[in-house]
Amino acid sequence: MTARKKIKKVYLSLRAYLLKTLLVPWKQKGKQPLPGGNMPIKVLFIRIDRIGDMVLSTPVVRAFKKSYPRSQISVLASAANYAIIENNPHIEKMYQFPKPNSLLGRIKLVRKLRRKNYDIVFDLHADYQLATAMIALLVGKKRRFGFKSAGRENLYTDSVGVSPDLDFIDLTGSLLTELAVHQNNKKTEIFISLVEKKKAATWLRSNFKRQRPVLGIHPGAFYDTQKWPEFYHAELIKKLYETGKFNLLLTGSNGDFPAIERIISKCGCEIKTNISNDLREFAGLLKQMEMLICNNSGPLHMAGACEIRTISFMGPSNVKLWKPSGDKNVVLRRDELPCIGCNSSKCLIGTHACMRLISPNDVFEIIEKIYATL
Repeated sequence: MTARKKIKKVYLSLRAYLLKTLLVPWKQKGKQPLPGGNMPIKVLFIRIDRIGDMVLSTPVVRAFKKSYPRSQISVLASAANYAIIENNPHIEKMYQFPKPNSLLGRIKLVRKLRRKNYDIVFDLHADYQLATAMIALLVGKKRRFGFKSAGRENLYTDSVGVSPDLDFIDLTGSLLTELAVHQNNKKTEIFISLVEKKKAATWLRSNFKRQRPVLGIHPGAFYDTQKWPEFYHAELIKKLYETGKFNLLLTGSNGDFPAIERIISKCGCEIKTNISNDLREFAGLLKQMEMLICNNSGPLHMAGACEIRTISFMGPSNVKLWKPSGDKNVVLRRDELPCIGCNSSKCLIGTHACMRLISPNDVFEIIEKIYATL
């Protein structure tokens, strides 16, 4: 164990003790019965992190709405994932959490949410960070549901343990068990409007003159350790281009632009690109695609919600927790490596073997098999 990890462990243990000592009286006082019968329930779900987390949280919102159809559901989202829940029919109100440099904006938002008098607040974050637990404490005057982690449980009225045996969707859904709500349907959802679908279809028709399956390639990811090598992307694109079977589309956010330029320069063939931070536009394009080839990232889970095939690369991430939703996914992973699933933002052995040992030919053979009849 490194010195940094030891310090973190001591800090979290001390924090857990202090929170338990200081907040137990407040915790017990705050627990109140919920409205009975058919009374409407005002509910807030907190999910202020990344794109994939929000996509994988859509089943829990749907499950609660199904059990409590008269509930009024609000979601507190981040600037990054807010677009995922637009047009979601289970959600009445959406709030965007201000960025870190807007302390006054955050204070104003929390005060606004306090005035809503929510019956239930669900903190969907299952990590050790205190920010969302503090929001739940300040906003949820009656019942607050969250996960046990380094003392965070003392900020809630109801808490559950973080089970290592559950995937992300089931883990999030475990917060509902105290209310006898069961998340039987694990399908993730993104609701694309007819206008958005037509816009995407028009864009594709104008860029691809031949009617062939559209394969998306998305090289981006949150951490560098999650990224398949750029020159592998280039080699795969070249192989796919030479078959003449596919319309190939390189996608990414504005931050992925330099990597996409390097990939294009290496593959030596013509390929269309769509580079934008507009998640709604990207989701519309996904609905028109046959397949997305990508890293373990937000776009992977968006593709699952759009019910298209995916081929993804999984190295440092916990595959049980982060496996994509649905039955149209191929996850490539080198399980034989002793360091697989290290969950580190930097390669601990300096080789990035978990990604480099997945060859472009591995991916190409899978695609060739799927589309053998073309």
